[in-house]
Amino acid sequence: GTRSSRSRNGEAAKPGKKRPIEIDEEWLAREVPDYLLKVRRHDPNNRNYWKELLITLDGARRVLNYTGDLQAVFEVLGNFPAADLLRFSVGRAAFSQHPKLGDLHKTHPIPYFGKKRVISWLDTMPEGSVGYEYAKYLAALKLEDIYHALDYMDENHPVQNLAKRYIMVHDFMHYFLGFEPFEPIGETLIESFFYAQDGAPNHILFVATYCLFLLDKNPGIIPQLLRENLEAYEYGKRAAQLYYVDWDQYLHRPLEEVRRELRVDERPVCRAFRFPKTPPRLAHVVLSVNNADKAEDFIQKLFGYKTFVKDPHLGLVALSAGDDHHTLAVQEYPTLSNLWRNAKRAWKLFRDSDGRIRSEKSGKKISRPPLSVVRTALNPGVQHIGFCVASDEDLLGYYKIMQSRGIKVEWACSHGGETKSLYVKLPGGTLAEFYTDSENAKKGLEEVRRTGKLPDEELVMDTYELNLPKDL
Repeated sequence: GTRSSRSRNGEAAKPGKKRPIEIDEEWLAREVPDYLLKVRRHDPNNRNYWKELLITLDGARRVLNYTGDLQAVFEVLGNFPAADLLRFSVGRAAFSQHPKLGDLHKTHPIPYFGKKRVISWLDTMPEGSVGYEYAKYLAALKLEDIYHALDYMDENHPVQNLAKRYIMVHDFMHYFLGFEPFEPIGETLIESFFYAQDGAPNHILFVATYCLFLLDKNPGIIPQLLRENLEAYEYGKRAAQLYYVDWDQYLHRPLEEVRRELRVDERPVCRAFRFPKTPPRLAHVVLSVNNADKAEDFIQKLFGYKTFVKDPHLGLVALSAGDDHHTLAVQEYPTLSNLWRNAKRAWKLFRDSDGRIRSEKSGKKISRPPLSVVRTALNPGVQHIGFCVASDEDLLGYYKIMQSRGIKVEWACSHGGETKSLYVKLPGGTLAEFYTDSENAKKGLEEVRRTGKLPDEELVMDTYELNLPKDL
């Protein structure tokens, strides 16, 4: 059923009367995530602006470290100066001056997307419908229900009604519009979209905040960020006015039909993912050496490892102890004695990765590592550490975590179609590879572990690019 202004026990609030806020301690302990109980929000009857500013600065520091720290987000938004800027900007937004706003909160009930209600749609909505597909997406994310934190907002006040309406549908809109959650870019895009819809300057405040976050973490992405935000703004102008939508009337209808009707089908809906259930396994180490042939021979004779894989473009030799496709690998760094050999290999890689030469196995463009990865291979020692992830689904989850924490993916590639790999830098600069094996690679490894024998022939493979997050 539809939701208008309702209390926690489901009873409708009387129109025209401001509902008093009652604190039920048992309900709080049972329903509200612990971090929301600890949110420091200003007391409207006894404000201390200096104290609020200190809370805001502390919250901003934590948000810049991790955008998923919702306690910090609520503390920034609930204190001086953000709370005052938001109240000022929403009240003076172009949309708030629209004559329809006065009737919006009376004629269109605030949609209720609390987690318990949404998950129930898996049993009550037809497959492929708006409600069913969003419930499936939300169930995979395993998000906590934060909407109890909105009870203090007065739904009988037009502007507060509008603000609560926006917050209530925020996660749903990420999915419905195709703007990835947990990523700073995804958050800026949804703000630009709704700036086109309601004209509230607070959306610009959010975009600027996330730009500062990315400027600190990954400044090279700013041109892409600005371009995509302009596209999202135009997207919002072309779309139907989503604030007027009574979503309960659309939940049973086919998802893509509704998206076409509301003119928001330019992007695919967000892909469901879950946060990883198991930690990654430390799988291999790659060393930079001054002579790959001698290092290969040394490891074979001393450890008894067998050469399993070679990548001629990267000059990589991978050796296995018999329980994985490689336990230890070596890659040659340039010295005076091998300079000509490595110069020829580098030129071949540069030539073949210009798009004209494709991988014989996959037909995809051969990938050359970026300079940030190349630099790690120019000195003796550990070139990178490899962590094996249980599944593609887990790898996507780790990618989302990296995005939310502003961790730059230095290189995304597939080694011969047998892995999907994300290279990132650990604190201190050590390169780490998070990868998952293909089904074909897993079957091969199972056979190796069952028989204790590696293939007689060495594998030769190319490395090609991955398009994130599409190819994960």
